Amino acid sequence: MASLGNGFARITYTGLSGIHHAIVPLLIAGTPVAGTEPDVTMKDATTINAQAGIDEYLSHYRDFFPSTTNFGLVEVYSVNPATEERTFIWGYNADIAGTHASVGILWEMFTMTFKTIGGSVAKVVGMEASFAVNVYDTPPFTVATPIDNMAIYMVSDECIHVGRDNTFPFAPLSFRTKTSDVLRKRQPAV
Repeated sequence: MASLGNGFARITYTGLSGIHHAIVPLLIAGTPVAGTEPDVTMKDATTINAQAGIDEYLSHYRDFFPSTTNFGLVEVYSVNPATEERTFIWGYNADIAGTHASVGILWEMFTMTFKTIGGSVAKVVGMEASFAVNVYDTPPFTVATPIDNMAIYMVSDECIHVGRDNTFPFAPLSFRTKTSDVLRKRQPAV
């Protein structure tokens, strides 16, 4: 079983230490055609065009990042379920910025984890967002924060993000931040 659904979106964004990519596993509806915007399946089993679905996801994801973070190229790939071979299908420029009032934190990495309907996990991961490192939080999250708003979206019928088992999230488990060793190690010695 493919760990990225039968497709995924790769969202490119800027960070304090360089370019980052957010991966959003999703279910492409029907047979994707290269060069044509696909439809993606939402949790309620209806479909939405990829850009509208990804833009809705981004409307919550961007809230974790400062206004200096720019979200640009969004690429949609199909994934062969047997071989996990990835094929580029379609892309667009999101052209939006982060909305968090605080500055970004160098080398910070956050992970929100959700339990899926099938019993596996779905993760939302970001680099150099506006949260201090070494934070651990569990539900219920503080109301009207980026964490709470993303949790509400991820368990809603409009969610397009699937977990490792290709099923949708139904319950938030945790929010964690840490210093990303990968980001820290790729920086030049000072």
